[in-house]
Amino acid sequence: MLNLITLFSHRKWLRLTQLIKLVVMVAAVLCMWQLGYSPALADDPPLVYVVNANGHSVSIINSVNHTLVATASFGTRGSFLTGYDVAISPKSPWGFVTNFNYNSVSVFDTGSLIAVSYVTVGISPTRLLLDPTGNRLYVANFGSNNVSMINLSPGFTATIPVGQAPFGLVMNGDGTRLYVSNSGSHNVSEIDTSSNKVVTTLPVGQIPGDMAWANELLYVVNRGSNNVSVIDLSSQTTVATITVGSGPRDLVLSPDGRRMYVANSDENTITVIDMVNNYTPVATVTVGAFPRSVAITPDGQWVYVANVMSHTVSVIDTTNNTVATTVNVGKNPIAVRVATPVRKAPFDPKVDGFGFANYQASTVAPYTTTMNALGLRTIFGNQVCASKVNNSDGSCTLTPAAEKWQAWANGLLKDGYCEGMATLSSLYYAGLFSPQTYNVTRTVDISLENNTRLQDSMAGWQTKALVKNPLLPVIKSSPQDVLLALQNNFTARGQAFGVLRFRKLEGGGGHVVLPIGMSQTGETAIITVYDPNYPRETRQLLIDSAANTWFYSPDDTTTEDDYQGDATSQTLGFAPLEPRLGQLPCNFCMSENPIQPTSLVDSTHQKGSQADCPYAGGPGGGCGRIKDEDLAKMEAEFPMPSSYRVAGQLKSWENPARPFYTFVSTDTVRFDLIPPVTSTEAMTDEFTYWGPGYVFEVGNLSPDIAGDFVEIGTGGQTITYTTRSGEVPELFVGFETEAADFGFSIYDFEMEAGDAVVLTIDAVKKLMEVRIVTASPTGDIVFSFGMERLGEESIDIFQSPDEGLTLANDQTLLIDYSKWDGNDKPLDLGYDDNNNGLLDSNELFEVVDAGDSLDGETPAEVTKHIWLPTIVRQ
Repeated sequence: MLNLITLFSHRKWLRLTQLIKLVVMVAAVLCMWQLGYSPALADDPPLVYVVNANGHSVSIINSVNHTLVATASFGTRGSFLTGYDVAISPKSPWGFVTNFNYNSVSVFDTGSLIAVSYVTVGISPTRLLLDPTGNRLYVANFGSNNVSMINLSPGFTATIPVGQAPFGLVMNGDGTRLYVSNSGSHNVSEIDTSSNKVVTTLPVGQIPGDMAWANELLYVVNRGSNNVSVIDLSSQTTVATITVGSGPRDLVLSPDGRRMYVANSDENTITVIDMVNNYTPVATVTVGAFPRSVAITPDGQWVYVANVMSHTVSVIDTTNNTVATTVNVGKNPIAVRVATPVRKAPFDPKVDGFGFANYQASTVAPYTTTMNALGLRTIFGNQVCASKVNNSDGSCTLTPAAEKWQAWANGLLKDGYCEGMATLSSLYYAGLFSPQTYNVTRTVDISLENNTRLQDSMAGWQTKALVKNPLLPVIKSSPQDVLLALQNNFTARGQAFGVLRFRKLEGGGGHVVLPIGMSQTGETAIITVYDPNYPRETRQLLIDSAANTWFYSPDDTTTEDDYQGDATSQTLGFAPLEPRLGQLPCNFCMSENPIQPTSLVDSTHQKGSQADCPYAGGPGGGCGRIKDEDLAKMEAEFPMPSSYRVAGQLKSWENPARPFYTFVSTDTVRFDLIPPVTSTEAMTDEFTYWGPGYVFEVGNLSPDIAGDFVEIGTGGQTITYTTRSGEVPELFVGFETEAADFGFSIYDFEMEAGDAVVLTIDAVKKLMEVRIVTASPTGDIVFSFGMERLGEESIDIFQSPDEGLTLANDQTLLIDYSKWDGNDKPLDLGYDDNNNGLLDSNELFEVVDAGDSLDGETPAEVTKHIWLPTIVRQ
């Protein structure tokens, strides 16, 4: 869901943000009948849906064996809270849940059990009702005295005023009349569904609730009167009143109309009424505490009762009117409904997969996609923004740390989009997005060429896989565990809602496929997959549950592309998609998730101990003296895919060893910057460290700096760059503050071999010190300095004079960056001669802004960089 560019070449230390548009596909409901769904078959058993009001979930029970088969926990993303009722569409794979406390109706996929959207309705919605066609959804709004009508086909809505505190809903057989029980005004409103107007009001008992309709008779349960009103709709008169138990709340008729079952909440019973012989009560069945809702199976054999206070569902056998079993569900089950959901056709790569093969990012059309600022917001939220969000297209100026993460992530898109393709095709199949976004009805017909929106979306889902966090589990402990996870997914949802990730035994070669089917031959499970490398085809991945091994050969004619593993290799993993759908935790957003001090280097290490680094001599090279267990502590904060490691060491030259490091050490940690023996295009050319409240980067690394090293001091507040050649690459430090974010570039050092640049950083006081340790005969070092201020409304740029700034040996330049607010004002700096860490008035001097230019560009040209043309995207 994302895209486009970064240009932060560190001398041009202003990262340039590209604006794009987000076209959010919330209209999946409107095109659900064109997405390849199949009607339920005659032998499909119905399911029992139970709304758990304070469990923020829907429990699903198998009506054949009365066992709990799944729980849809929508509340984790705030899309379903304090539910009250559920309705299942008869013609599409959608379910609907009223959110009583949030004045909305959630829409969820009955296959994946994922909430895909919501619709705002009136105040405190209670009951839901779909008309016989499945095209209209009606919602009783208890707190606003009206009914919402949602037309699911064109998508328009209507609001119908009714009586006080409307609660129950029921329709006549052809859907021409809707009846609404008004619990506050003790009557029933009759609505003409063609005009959406109340045509008459029918008096009933006290506090009417749920209702039933059959053969032009309306049955209304009256909680305040402890009875059921029977109304002849042809004459609009009450023809009978049936006395039931205390506090009746709900009722249901048997399919043949011969029995009625009434839930009596105050006495924990169900009254069974003979509807043929003068409405005579024939049985009383004791159930759980506070029975609130009842439902019956289409064959009339089983009645399900939601017991609010005992958190259970009672299952009544209607042949003998006894409780056959009790099912534990979520907290406070308040509604129960029986329905047979529409079944999707199996995933077919010829229809549901993409018609093009996996591809790589390129600078040549049509494949130009990388991730932009809007993409980062989609993944991490607004905490990645330094500026206000542009409401017209959702873009913003990124924080310095977010710019760094974006650049690293975009650099990996050259390795292909298999994760993005597998994930996005699954989301289309699940109905969370629609191919109609691209004016086609099938995923296979979507074109990639020159399709910027799709390329953006693909880049987003590919990049989202790079986010590593304990909240985003990947099951990979053994092939048996992966198989169990797949089996559970297929059993609960009929389709695995996740992707399979794997790599070669020797490392590298990472790939992702979508599991779309399962079968068993002896001890071997055959997982049918959609492999993005092979459009319109299927492949098979094999798991031997007895041997605890797995094997995948994408091409039967070759062997070098084969994948395999066992319980010890951990080369196969299953990544569920559901945790990745919402906003993800942002490890590099310091203001939101500050790094906490941790002991990275244990007591056996001496000062100056070294760590694996991105620019090292490969396995066995100049880095690696830090222990594996200490490296594991690093990986706990910013873990990398296992394919980036070989035998405990990082593969610096086939992949970036690490995108960045983050830790706060109790000792000094040293990173030697040693170039590889054989240079490759894939070698890392930046070193990035996230400290407490800031990001530090050494840019433009090259073999010219062989032997240089970086030391991160105790607590992460001091960084020393020591040069062996006299060359010093560009050094960058970025900060986040409440008022604005700041980025510093320090470059063009004229130094001697063995000299050092020492940066002392205090993100709390918003101070940065620059100190030079030099063997220069003059004792002076000249360097250039630049700064950007990323404010809510604008970006301000400062650049030192052409002659640069001068520092004497061991002299400290102090920058109080919080005092500069841009607007073409000079920057206050000072030489901290008394070494008190404060910018005293007698130490302060002004540096005039050298034209806000970047390498000779005019301010107008800079503005063009900042505000680039927008690109419409999904």
